[in-house]
Amino acid sequence: MIRFIRFNVVGALGVVVQLGVVGALVHGFGLDAVVATAAGVSAAVLHNFGWHVRWTWRDRMGPGVSLWAALARFSGANGAVSLVGSVLLMRVLTGAGLPAIPANLVTIAACGGVNFFLGGRVCFPQSQTIDEKGDGSRLWKSQGTSLRPGPRTFPQSRPVPRQSSDFVENRPVPPKSRAQGERGRRPWVARA
Repeated sequence: MIRFIRFNVVGALGVVVQLGVVGALVHGFGLDAVVATAAGVSAAVLHNFGWHVRWTWRDRMGPGVSLWAALARFSGANGAVSLVGSVLLMRVLTGAGLPAIPANLVTIAACGGVNFFLGGRVCFPQSQTIDEKGDGSRLWKSQGTSLRPGPRTFPQSRPVPRQSSDFVENRPVPPKSRAQGERGRRPWVARA
């Protein structure tokens, strides 16, 4: 359920991107609504991919998963559904007299469910899911019998113990500046 909510939040941001591009191209530059929709969908697809990789399906982007391959799958699946569906529906809706922005909202709603299904099954498949172990380490599942280790984790840094010479009357002594040479003089200043 959380993934579906995240998908819809990213989708809502993508709607803003798509409608912004469509509005700018139709009203600002006088482009045809169908051509502007194709450009708006392309911009929204790239925007949504970035957010889906970082947030919606980040648990499925393992160390062996190519970002470019995921982008190709996302563009081929979600991008194709969004682009073809939007352009075809836009021809029908604008031909019926609906303005460009409301027609875009209808096409986005029509393509959304199909895109969520394709995102989980094709673009970011389940076989790349992380298994969280109780000790905080990760194990990547595979379709076969081999298990690949997750990303390297580094131990928490521990504070360096201070020595008593670092303190004067329980106050830290600031370290000498490199610009101050011996006895507080600047080495580049000529001595008189």
